[in-house]
Amino acid sequence: MRRWIAATAAALVLVGMVTTSGVDVYAAEKTVTGAVTAVSPDSITIKDKDAETKLMVDAKTKVVGTGVGTKTDKMKDEKKSPQIVDFVKTGDTVTAKYDEATKHAVEVRLSKPTTK
Repeated sequence: MRRWIAATAAALVLVGMVTTSGVDVYAAEKTVTGAVTAVSPDSITIKDKDAETKLMVDAKTKVVGTGVGTKTDKMKDEKKSPQIVDFVKTGDTVTAKYDEATKHAVEVRLSKPTTK
C-alpha cells in the first residue's frame, strides 16, 4: 500500500512538472517591407510588392530610425507624447514587424525616409 501511495505521488509530481513547464504559445510574428501609403496616430498602411497591409500602432510600438531617439527625447523634455506620425510620413520606406493574429505593429523601422 505504501508503495502504491509513493508511486501515485511521484506520478502526480511528474505530471505537474510537465504541464507547468513554462511553454508559452505566441502568435506568429511577420514582417512587411514597403512604402507607407497612409499613417495616423493609431495605424500605418504599408504597400509591398503584393498587397497593402494595414497595421495597428500604439504607444508600445517601437519606431527605429536615424534621429528617432533624439527627437523622442526632445519631445519628452517638452512634455509631449511622441506618436508614429512624428517620425513616419507617407512615401517613406519602412520594415514593420507585427503580430499576425492582431495585426499590431511591434516595431516599425524607417529604412528610407522621403526627401523633403
